[in-house]
Amino acid sequence: MSRTSMRVLTAFSSFLALLLVSTAAAAQSTLRYPHRETTVAWSVLGNSLPSEVSDLSVLLGGRAINDTSTVGFSVAVSENYGPSLGVTLEIGKTSFSESIVGLEIWTVLAGPKFTLRRGNRVVPFAQFLVGPAHHNASVLRASAGDLNFALQPGGGVDIVLSSAVALRLGFDARVVFDRRPFAGDSINQFRFTTGFTYRSNFRF
Repeated sequence: MSRTSMRVLTAFSSFLALLLVSTAAAAQSTLRYPHRETTVAWSVLGNSLPSEVSDLSVLLGGRAINDTSTVGFSVAVSENYGPSLGVTLEIGKTSFSESIVGLEIWTVLAGPKFTLRRGNRVVPFAQFLVGPAHHNASVLRASAGDLNFALQPGGGVDIVLSSAVALRLGFDARVVFDRRPFAGDSINQFRFTTGFTYRSNFRF
């Protein structure tokens, strides 16, 4: 793992630990919370790609696409087992197309989510998701794909608009590990998301 990846993971791990301590304290009180939260969001992903994906682009006459931004969406469902602790499943897709070059990224990630519910309007959260990430690049009719393992620590805030709807703003730092032996450093990606969270089945 590269030093940059280590710094990213260390920073987010520290943030998660602090939030977990805070949420554990908040859980001692009786709070009304949504048992399920479904988020549909627009995403912008800053990419550093697996080497064979970019190599194909250059080989077939396209431009290098090591570093570019892809735009897309994500759908996440969180099941909350208390005011503070939940589990999130997220499916995301971003893509890029320019002239003869195309890029598509799919992820299916899951993991714990920690929420600090102390205010009625602004609800911060942090989560640590893991799962497969698939990158596919195409130049003309040729394409190359790569399936790797990803870690995605992140967080954000839900700005509550009503009892059922909240505006979500989020940021994630994704680390993708190349599955090939001796392939080199891991791949760092950063994602910004904004969308709406639908909150349902409130409990105490």
